[in-house]
Amino acid sequence: MRLMQDFCKGVLISCALVVALPAKAQPTQVFPAQGKQPYVVRPQGSTVQLYRRSAALVVSASRYPAGATGWPALPSTTMEMDTVRDLLVQHGFEVTRVYNPTAQELHQEMQNFLGRYGNHADARLLFFYSGHGYTNSGNQMAYVVPVDAGNPRTDYSNFISRSITLESFHTWVRQFQARHFMAIFDSCFSGAIFTTKSSSDLPDYRPLGLDDRWRYLTNVTNKPVRQFISAGGPDEELPAQSSFVPVFIEGLRGGASSIKDGYVTGKELGVFLERVVSTKRAGKQNPVSGVSRDTGYIFGDMVFQYEPGKAAVINAETTDSGGARRGQASHQTQQQTVRPPDPLSEECKLFDCKKP
Repeated sequence: MRLMQDFCKGVLISCALVVALPAKAQPTQVFPAQGKQPYVVRPQGSTVQLYRRSAALVVSASRYPAGATGWPALPSTTMEMDTVRDLLVQHGFEVTRVYNPTAQELHQEMQNFLGRYGNHADARLLFFYSGHGYTNSGNQMAYVVPVDAGNPRTDYSNFISRSITLESFHTWVRQFQARHFMAIFDSCFSGAIFTTKSSSDLPDYRPLGLDDRWRYLTNVTNKPVRQFISAGGPDEELPAQSSFVPVFIEGLRGGASSIKDGYVTGKELGVFLERVVSTKRAGKQNPVSGVSRDTGYIFGDMVFQYEPGKAAVINAETTDSGGARRGQASHQTQQQTVRPPDPLSEECKLFDCKKP
């Protein structure tokens, strides 16, 4: 399963030996932004840039070593996160792309990202992780599972020393000075940050008028926010080929915009993912979104900009047959053929998908 919640300090990294080490990871790459920063037009015709800089840390964990950890490989994850990388670059993000990190490598990449962008107050920052996650049903603690973390059912000591709690991520996010930070996990999680909803988690009505629009968008981008989205809730099994990523991409291409005015807010994106993914998976997968409960970080809203009329519909069908489930540890290597998904159905393109 894939996971999330308020995160505890520090990441525990063990020196313990494992039976087999993961294959050497592809080197981290940084991709420069290609698109412009979001802007809004004043009634007088001048423009206001909403952010000075945008950056994202995009992580895929797919090559879990055969037999060593008990976690099946997720072959489609690399391609999915490369697609997310390309989309974010078009949206004006400088993207740091990390492949198959161990616990130590992931912790180091997070610290590098903090050092590179942590003191930029007028920035828009995003973290996206895709890979295995785990929720301990006994204490409701949620964990991200790097490629060298063991199976908690068979080697709890190794798992604890190498997995990363969601509380740790929350502590990491709090260190950034950026007004806006969004953390997205293509995993399912338990935790208060995903199970307690309030009005601050929902998008506000955005006026259509040009004058009111620029006032609204500049207002929400001037207020700080920490937003979190998880691809599923606790005790849900996610398919090895993501049904979440295609809907995320469609959302940023305009599908999540409530009034189709060229802008998508983070809260609109969260609601769109909750509704569309749940509908497409017939209630078997239910994304959850929310804002940090830290005082002062709930009233802002991250803003993405797209060009109306160019929001191409992309693939989003995922079957439940075959392949590993994310978060489902096993003792056997499972192979999966990555197939191109079917087109996203017309009835779920927009914001008004209905549950069957």
